[in-house]
Amino acid sequence: MKVYGYARVSTARQSREGLSLDVQQQAIKSYAELYSTGLDEILVEAGASASTLAGRPVFCDLLKRCETGGVRAVVVVKVDRAFRNLRDAVEVLAMFSKRGIDFHSVQEHLDTSTASGRFFLNMLLSLAELERDKIGERVSEVLRVKKAVGPGETGGAMRHRHQTGKLAVGGAPYGYQWEDGKLVPEQREMAIACEILKQAAMGRKSPKIASDLRLSGSLTRHGKVWNDRQVRRIIKLKGMYADG
Repeated sequence: MKVYGYARVSTARQSREGLSLDVQQQAIKSYAELYSTGLDEILVEAGASASTLAGRPVFCDLLKRCETGGVRAVVVVKVDRAFRNLRDAVEVLAMFSKRGIDFHSVQEHLDTSTASGRFFLNMLLSLAELERDKIGERVSEVLRVKKAVGPGETGGAMRHRHQTGKLAVGGAPYGYQWEDGKLVPEQREMAIACEILKQAAMGRKSPKIASDLRLSGSLTRHGKVWNDRQVRRIIKLKGMYADG
């Protein structure tokens, strides 16, 4: 009965931030040695998204091996290396359970051979899918806003194109406000946003920019001090601002 490891990265950023294929493989090997699970082979998948199983041919090959029998366990570094879609996870893990295959995750200290391990896995998968859906919602919101605004005649300022009423995207993006169903620049916020982009273009990092904003007494739209995350959000949406 074989034990397989599975390692995956979807982007170069993941490799830089500590989830490189080499790091994953070493972690799987160490886990197998520590818990005496055994390890016959580690299957490696680079540049593959976790959103669907079809987009990961190496993982699909692993599943075929499991379906044909002779597999005792599958080991990954994190659950989201194998699954981000709850429906796929349920189907795959049901197949694992039917064939007596245990599923192990190194970082979550997860072992589905135990009842508590199976319960914890279900919680992790639900949280992973929630986060993925939230990311999708944020991307969709940005796209809807960008469709509603276009480049101004000068300075690259983004102005409202349509006169069809407010968009269903909640509050106006930072630097803008709603007036008569149109997005128009809010001068104070726009000035701050443009200064953030100017500093970023000069190579200053977002934590330092946020620190300078706090020292200057500048506050966010909601009257709070600036933090790194809020500055990075402005930088990511730089195409919506005059200096973007």
